Amino acid sequence: MRQVSFIGAVLGIVVVAWAFSQTQLAATQSAHKEARKPARDAGQWKYPGSKELVSADAGGGWYARWTTDDDLDKVIAFYGKRFHYTKLTPNKPGGSNIEHQDRWTYCLQDDSVEAFDSKADKNPARPVAVRIFVEHGPWYTLTLVISRAKEDTHTHIAMIFCDPVRIF
Repeated sequence: MRQVSFIGAVLGIVVVAWAFSQTQLAATQSAHKEARKPARDAGQWKYPGSKELVSADAGGGWYARWTTDDDLDKVIAFYGKRFHYTKLTPNKPGGSNIEHQDRWTYCLQDDSVEAFDSKADKNPARPVAVRIFVEHGPWYTLTLVISRAKEDTHTHIAMIFCDPVRIF
């Protein structure tokens, strides 16, 4: 009888501890989610003074494309302040980077150089500069593509936001 009471008491403590930990986990996840959740409205991500080419909202996400007279570096600097992971420039031309932090993945790709030229011992620049950035986690995926052709007078910005919680 004593053994049954002891096991019951231990099970009771385990259940209470588990329930408490689940409550704390839910509260932490909720606070973390709100702190990391970007604005769902594409207009709040629009580059200042840019011209909208297209945008649509389909419940579980949205996409938009804009253009601006500002140069590529200025646009990248603006979005670098808006993202949670601010490294939107690779360490070298044509560079890539993937990092994982707290269940989030950050991917960066610079597609602004040609394949390596062994005769010149370098990667020649392409006639277009392209930066691709993805921020992916449990609550959303945000993709940003910034590009500008060498002879173009506009920088192009394309963004896609997907909220898997609202999709499924």
